[in-house]
Amino acid sequence: MNGLVANGKMWASPLFQPFKPVRRDGATIRFHELDGLRGWAALSVVVFHFYWETFGVVMPGLRNLASAFFLDGSLAVSLFFVLSGEALSAGYFAGKGEAAVVRLAVKRYTRLTIPIAATCLIVLALSRLQLVHNAEAARIVHREDWLGTFLQVPQSAGDYVRYALLGVYGDADPRAAVDPFLWTMRYEMAGSVLVFIVLLAFRRLWAPWLILLGLALLLTAHPGRAYLACFLFGIAFSAARASGVFARIQDARGSGLLSGGALIVLGGLDGWANLSGFAANPVLFTVPILFAVSCNRRLCDALSSRPSRFLGRLSFPIYLMQFPVLVSFTSGAIVYAQARGGLTTAGVWIIATLSLSLCLLAAVAFLPVETLERWVGERLIGLLPARARALP
Repeated sequence: MNGLVANGKMWASPLFQPFKPVRRDGATIRFHELDGLRGWAALSVVVFHFYWETFGVVMPGLRNLASAFFLDGSLAVSLFFVLSGEALSAGYFAGKGEAAVVRLAVKRYTRLTIPIAATCLIVLALSRLQLVHNAEAARIVHREDWLGTFLQVPQSAGDYVRYALLGVYGDADPRAAVDPFLWTMRYEMAGSVLVFIVLLAFRRLWAPWLILLGLALLLTAHPGRAYLACFLFGIAFSAARASGVFARIQDARGSGLLSGGALIVLGGLDGWANLSGFAANPVLFTVPILFAVSCNRRLCDALSSRPSRFLGRLSFPIYLMQFPVLVSFTSGAIVYAQARGGLTTAGVWIIATLSLSLCLLAAVAFLPVETLERWVGERLIGLLPARARALP
């Protein structure tokens, strides 16, 4: 593929020309730094909930400029959305064309829903076994406005099923949600559909990059739609990465210093905004931060390490397991500590750290569900016509 065709004409762009996938020994390279970045972003969200959110009121020292950046949950979620857009576009820009898009579209619902349903089953079991203690814990840590609002509406097993299969993708009331942290799934599903539509229409559009940019800017300007813009920026990142743009920037003299300096400035600004309560547009920091990370070879190498890649493999299970751990073990430990002398500083650190460790262990134990999801996805692909199943 030497260019992007629109209505029979070549759409040339200095950024995306020549448009060829980065290859080594005839095989398309997998950009492992994205797996690592996804894993660390997932861990950031979990640490944010276990430390900043749960204990930030009773232990204000947990909320400082550094933690305000590294534990910025909103930034991490926005980053997830950009990386999702990039992952969903990778096959298309690697030369596999629309067949790759169709395959991902067919599997998308089960890819998200099977793990979500398993998580809802865990929450249901914990509730029925009376192992949910978030309401009592919320009063102890003075987080009635957050921790105390979870699982407050009684629900039947049927309500859990309806939520897992469909309700999670809607605008559910957090008080009635089986897992309020899954509010992100409505954007994940809507953003995925948006990516599929854009990619399937891409070759048929006049000036597709201008149209994509215009749509991304329109969504960015709308407070309720800015998260969807992240998916469109992910498409652009995917095309740039596949055509070797970031590899060439990394080879340029001074790119590491400039990108590192940019990350320090952006991190400081984001930390200040988060600490001061300023609700920044999700795109404002996410896109330039990901661009700076992608231009820094040393950082990309670190993100490509085996521990980071393993963390990336656990990213979705980590995200899913945090809520069951929070409302059961974390909350129960808070109630237990309060009943036996009060919640001390040492107790806060022990409970938060044990909760994080348990979440990671639960994520590893959750991997068979991921295996099941992949098996179901491949069976669905097998139902497609031969032409749609075939990939270059």
